[in-house]
Amino acid sequence: MLFRSPVRTYTAPIHRLLRMIDPHWPRPEPPRDDRERFQREVLDGYGRWLVDIRGLSPQTLRKNGDAARMFLHWLGASRESLYRLGVPDIDQYLSWRLPRLRRATRHGVAVCLRSFFRYLFAEGMVLRDLSQAVSGPVLYQFDDIPRAFTAEQVAAMLHAAGCDRSPVGLRDHAMLLLLATYGLRAGEVVHLRLDDIDWREDRVRVRQSKTGVESHLPLVGPVGEALLKYLQKGRPKTDAREVFISIRAPY
Repeated sequence: MLFRSPVRTYTAPIHRLLRMIDPHWPRPEPPRDDRERFQREVLDGYGRWLVDIRGLSPQTLRKNGDAARMFLHWLGASRESLYRLGVPDIDQYLSWRLPRLRRATRHGVAVCLRSFFRYLFAEGMVLRDLSQAVSGPVLYQFDDIPRAFTAEQVAAMLHAAGCDRSPVGLRDHAMLLLLATYGLRAGEVVHLRLDDIDWREDRVRVRQSKTGVESHLPLVGPVGEALLKYLQKGRPKTDAREVFISIRAPY
């Protein structure tokens, strides 16, 4: 039996209500000292630099920001210590950070840190460009062994989801059918809107999450039936135009 913390049981609905009232809740706590204030200023400037110079997506922006935040926290960075930053400091951080990570994750951390160090040098916060001092594993195309479910596993998963007639089950079954039938990305399913389903022409409009390019796919029978069941019997009443809605408010 799954044990659920009593504290979380009572506080989770309150937190959802606060997020519905204020999308930016919880507000960040004010800096505790000058060192923390400086680190936040660096991270804010780095975020603006990524958007203005690099034009990165919110997901990539968050990933780069997290890597920079962890490094500054580890360093206990102040204006003086950051200016004196050198290769031995970077080597020491990488020897602490990388060993417990997967190879692909180590590569991602190295890429994020190189970007951060290029920003620091461009803003004159470090003496020289230290991006080349960040060593990480090289990833090659087709480096990993492909991982996928077998046809039998997919069929079993769809069957199990189809047996659940609850609102959650109807929603999950429709989402899984979209993934299994069309090979869509998770983000493409999540961002599917009511206007994207053309019931008269039996087709679905999909916006590719990486490129934003639109494509139209035929609305095959099982997918259309699953979507219709969810929309009629499982989807909460809301003004939101996304097809798939969270079960608990705020939707």
